[in-house]
Amino acid sequence: MDVGGVIAVNTTWGPTGNPPDTVYNLISDINIIDSVTLTIQPGVKVKSSGPRIRVVGRLVAIGTDTSRITFTSSQPVPAPQDWSGINFEYITLDSSVLDYCTIEYAVSGVAVTSPYTLLRIDHSQITRCYDGYCAGGRSVARGNQFSDNVHSGICIYESDSLGVEISNNVISNNPIGLELSDGPLPRFLVPNTFSNNGVGIKVEEFAIMDARTWDPAVGGTDCQVDGQIRVYPAGQLTIPAGNTFKFNTGSTGIYISGRLIALGTASSRIIFTSLQPVPAPMDWSGITFWVDALDSSVLDYCTIEYAGTGVTNLAAPLRIEYNDIKNNYCGIACQYFIPSLRIMNNRIFNNTLGITCMDGVLPIITNNSIYDNLYYGVINYDNNYWINAENNWWGDPTGPRDTSSVDTLYNPDGLGNPVSDHVDYEPWLGQPVGIKEDQTSPGNIPANAFIQASPNPFKNAIALAYSSDPSRPIRIKIFNCLGQLVAYLDNSCNKSSQRIIYWNGKDMRGNPVPAGVYWCQIENNKSIEIKKIIKVE
Repeated sequence: MDVGGVIAVNTTWGPTGNPPDTVYNLISDINIIDSVTLTIQPGVKVKSSGPRIRVVGRLVAIGTDTSRITFTSSQPVPAPQDWSGINFEYITLDSSVLDYCTIEYAVSGVAVTSPYTLLRIDHSQITRCYDGYCAGGRSVARGNQFSDNVHSGICIYESDSLGVEISNNVISNNPIGLELSDGPLPRFLVPNTFSNNGVGIKVEEFAIMDARTWDPAVGGTDCQVDGQIRVYPAGQLTIPAGNTFKFNTGSTGIYISGRLIALGTASSRIIFTSLQPVPAPMDWSGITFWVDALDSSVLDYCTIEYAGTGVTNLAAPLRIEYNDIKNNYCGIACQYFIPSLRIMNNRIFNNTLGITCMDGVLPIITNNSIYDNLYYGVINYDNNYWINAENNWWGDPTGPRDTSSVDTLYNPDGLGNPVSDHVDYEPWLGQPVGIKEDQTSPGNIPANAFIQASPNPFKNAIALAYSSDPSRPIRIKIFNCLGQLVAYLDNSCNKSSQRIIYWNGKDMRGNPVPAGVYWCQIENNKSIEIKKIIKVE
C-alpha cells in the first residue's frame, strides 16, 4: 500500500486486503500532526526510498518478539542513508513508543529534536543507518541494539536534552558507540554493553547541571574527549572505578564549579590521560577546580598524566589520595587559602614541577612519594606562609635537596627531589610510600579523627570533641579564613580515647578574635581532619 502526506486523524496501519498486505510504501513524507496518533501493528513493514516519518503528534509502533515491525529501505540493493528516518519534532504528544522494531538504512534511524518529546524505545534494533539514534528531549532507550551504523550508534547533539536515559543497551560495531556533543550527560540507570566500536564514547562537550553518574558501560569503557567536560555549580559528577578518559590536544579537560567524585579502587583505577599515540606533558589541560567549586570533591585511586597541570585547585576543599600523578608539566597546583585540601598517600613523579603553592594556600601534604620531578617536588611561591609537607618520601633516604639557608631548614646533602624555601619537610620518610590496597572505603571518615563542635556558631567558647588513640600525640590548631594560625590548643594531659578541649575564642596572645569563620585542624600521626567553626558577636 502506498502512503504519504498528512495524517490528520487517528490512524492504524495493519494487515489489509485478501491476502493480507503488511507493506506500506512511503511515496512522500508522512506528517503526524499535533493531537493525532499513528498506531502500527505487529508484522507491518514500512519501506521508503527517501521520505521520512515526521512526528508532531504520537507514534505507537509495538511489535512482538516473533512479529517485529520493520522500517527499511525500498531500494533493491539497500544501503545506509536510503531514507530519512523517523523524526520527532516540536511538541509531540506523550508516550510515543517503538517496541520490538527494526529500523535500518536511514540517515538517522530515530531523531528527537524537541526538548518536550516523550519517547520510549525498547527491545528494538537500529542498524546500518548513518546515525542510529539521535537522542533528545525526554527519550528513554532500554534493552536495544545499536549496531553497524556508519557514524555512531547513539548521538546527543541537543543542549536541552535533560531527560535522556540510555540503559542496558548493546552498542556494537559502530565507528563511534556513543557521541556527546554540547548537551547534558544522559542518565545511565543500568550500564550498557559496548563492543567492537572504533571509539566507545566520544565527547565533544557536555555539561553537568545536577547529580549525574558516569557509568555508561558494564565494567567501564574508554572515552575520547575532544572538548570540555563542565560541572556547573549545582552539579555533581560521580565517576566509578574502571573508566578511562583520553583527552585530545588543546584546552580539553574537566572544569569543576560543582563537585567531582572520582572513586577508583586499587585494582580498578580511573585514568585521565592523553589521546595522542606518543603522549607528552601538556597534551591536555587537566582537571580544574574553580573558586566556586563545592566542598567534598574527591580524587581517589586515579591516574592523571600528560596534562599541563594534572590538578589545579583554586580554593576548593578537596581530597586527593592514593593517586598516581605523573608525566605532567605540573602535578598539582594549589592557589588561595583552602581550608580542607588533603594531598595524602599519592605518588607524584616524573612531572616538571611536583606540587606548586601560592597566595596563602595551606594544603596538608603528607605520606606521599614525591620523586623524579624535574625541578621541584614542592615549591612555595608565598614566603609569608609555611607549607606542611612532613612525612613524605622524596626519592632518597637522605631527604629532599634544600640548598637555601634563607629559612630555618637546610639540607644541602639531600639527594631527593628539591624543595623551595618555606616548605616544612622534616621529618621525612626513609622509604617509598606504596598505595595501600587495604584502605577503608573511599569517602569514609576515619573514626579516630571525627570532630564535633558545640555550640557552633559560638559566642564566647566552643567545645571540640574527638576520639583518638591515646598513644598518639595530638596537635590542635585554629586558623582564620586567611589561613593564618591564630591559636594552638594543648590537650596532651588528656590520655583518654574520648577527648574534649575548649577554645575560648582568643588568639595566642590572649586577645579575643573577631567574629567570622575559623577552621579547627586536629592532627595525629595517622590522620588530619578539619572542622569549620563560626564565631558570632
